[in-house]
Amino acid sequence: MFRRIVLAVTIVLAATSLVYSQQKHPHLEFVLKNKTYRGKVVSQENSKTLLMLGDGQMKMIDTKEIVKIRELTKPFKRFSAVEVKFQLAKEFGSRYEVVGKTHYLVVAPKGRAKKYVEVFEDIFSSFRSYLSVRNISTHSPEFPLVAIVFQDQKSFAKYAMKEQVKSAGIVGYYHPFSNRVALYESSRKISSLDKSDLEFTPDIFARHANSSTLKDTIVHETTHQVAYNIGLHSRTGSTPKWVVEGMATLFEAPGIHHRSRGGTGMKKLNREMFTRLVKNLNHGIDQSLSLRRLVSYDSMFRSRTIDAYSQAWALNYFLMEKHSKEYSRYLKLLAKNNSNKLYDSKHRLADFENTFGNKIDEFQQHFIAFHTTLARKYLGRKSVTTRNNKKNFVSTNVKDSKKQRLKDNKKHSRKRHHRTRTRTRTRTRTRTRTRTRTRTRTRTRTRTRRRSNRRHRDNGSNTRNRN
Repeated sequence: MFRRIVLAVTIVLAATSLVYSQQKHPHLEFVLKNKTYRGKVVSQENSKTLLMLGDGQMKMIDTKEIVKIRELTKPFKRFSAVEVKFQLAKEFGSRYEVVGKTHYLVVAPKGRAKKYVEVFEDIFSSFRSYLSVRNISTHSPEFPLVAIVFQDQKSFAKYAMKEQVKSAGIVGYYHPFSNRVALYESSRKISSLDKSDLEFTPDIFARHANSSTLKDTIVHETTHQVAYNIGLHSRTGSTPKWVVEGMATLFEAPGIHHRSRGGTGMKKLNREMFTRLVKNLNHGIDQSLSLRRLVSYDSMFRSRTIDAYSQAWALNYFLMEKHSKEYSRYLKLLAKNNSNKLYDSKHRLADFENTFGNKIDEFQQHFIAFHTTLARKYLGRKSVTTRNNKKNFVSTNVKDSKKQRLKDNKKHSRKRHHRTRTRTRTRTRTRTRTRTRTRTRTRTRTRTRRRSNRRHRDNGSNTRNRN
């Protein structure tokens, strides 16, 4: 029986692929044991089929659960904002209201949705304006963007469980499959950043409760949602973590997401991320924090979470400010990746180097020099010391051992001591020479005065003798 179902599914999907030339978006109905879904097939690999629904949500369907598939006569068509609004009102009941604007539909407790929809729309507009100034092309969202603001943590946790998201310790998240932002109202504020503040989850993008205020969470998660819907990231493909999280942390800075405050100087920097980066620069960028590892792998976000977010922010800021044209091409390249196949480290590094035209180690030198200049400009000249410059620029192939670090520190200390002694001697010699010159001048002046006095005396005596 199972073989017949699998064969039927394969035949229908094969026939669907042939119809693509005649019908742009074939509309299919998947009848499962308990549910029925209608939508267009986004991808199919092994025994999994990814289906896009009319409201913008995606469902991963297991072939084993399929009872029947049939092709509908009408082509696939996305739901209008009115249809999605009706669905949301039915889903969340009378305790919540749904308010819509140009791009967003916001579900919130009664009397508060209008306030939230203005915030979400403002972030959307600011983000697109920021990108357009840097000539990064985007497109309008295909589906209405949905954001849900729950009244309390209990309601939030109940909803997160339906989406198979672990809600413990997080205040909000964006899920690419549901294409929704979900969060709950909270008044907690903590300025410091700890390792547990940033949650790493392979499938969703979550914000920890201790890391920020509700407003910061809205900015961060909305940036994720907008980026996935205007062509910067692919909802179905694999996008490197440093691009996704770096973009969101970049837009957290008040000078970037809040247009009325102005976007110059320190306001454009994410202070928490920048402070962490300066700390790492002073300790030296070793192999575990190199751009090679950040670009090639996502593992740094699990092993060194805060440092990974800091590096991701710093790289995104550097690319936006200095290489926006190349970064635009790189984002387009990533957005075309609609396959669920693994985007391995070899191809990730090759795509980066081919786009930006430099080897990653050479690129890291420019990256460090840029942020060192920023640190000295905004935090003072002594904010980044020069003693670890060689270590920052060293190739990532060199082993970073404790013995090597001790040797480097000894060498640097000897050089500094030698330079100090040399400078002291030079200053002493200069002072001595200056004093000698001063004495010589004084003696010369004294001698000149004495000679002139003698001449005056001689002239006086001669005048008397004549008289």
